[in-house]
Amino acid sequence: MSALNSASNVGSALAPICSNVNLVDAKAHLSKLVGRAAAGDRVRIKRRGKPVAQITAFQIPRKRIDVSAVRVMTDRAPVQQETARDQVGC
Repeated sequence: MSALNSASNVGSALAPICSNVNLVDAKAHLSKLVGRAAAGDRVRIKRRGKPVAQITAFQIPRKRIDVSAVRVMTDRAPVQQETARDQVGC
């Protein structure tokens, strides 16, 4: 179970941590391993000491922001006459 608590191959600060876990531990702690993978770690599952699978985060493509559309929206918005502090009453 020690493989779940420590990384066997630590890279640079930008590289994800890669942990090696045996199949029995992976079965017993799958939810924890999936959470670690979602956080950016890479988890390799080994059977009899040989890697057979890897759990990594699913990369969701980000939608690009259309800067010109944002400018059009903000230009059309009315100018606020009073400060936010005055509106809240602080």
